Amino acid sequence: MATFSDEDVQSFREYIDYLETTCIGAVRFRSRRQPLLPIRCWNVFHRVQHDLPRTNNSIEGWHNAFSKRVSISQSHPTLRRLIKKIMQEHGSNETVIEQLNAEIVGPPLKKVHDAVNQRLKGIVELYDSENLHIDSYLRAIAHNLWICLDNWQPCTANR
Repeated sequence: MATFSDEDVQSFREYIDYLETTCIGAVRFRSRRQPLLPIRCWNVFHRVQHDLPRTNNSIEGWHNAFSKRVSISQSHPTLRRLIKKIMQEHGSNETVIEQLNAEIVGPPLKKVHDAVNQRLKGIVELYDSENLHIDSYLRAIAHNLWICLDNWQPCTANR
């Protein structure tokens, strides 16, 4: 069993307090206050139900790639260059839209990501049908979102 220093425990408590205040609402006088960020803003329950992405990684990836394309030869592109790149990007998006309309799908998910998505969807469906208690639901979600602290990548080891 892992042991933690008093400093670690204090850091954990501060983090939990932050999460309570910001995301779920801190308990005060037997009732929970409204969180700073409404649950609907960060909860991905319905996104999992409808097979939608749980993160904005694809948007960040697009932004990173577009930034590189725009500034490939200069750190501050001219307005003309920026407009040209936006027009090229629009053309690429039109192609993707046509592919989606023709039901041409993109590359498949990595097996590990697909497996996690399917497990999470099963857990969400069990909880949604009221066949899973909240404690078991949260524990099951946590097991499937385990993060390796070594490299911040999803663990693929059997748990």
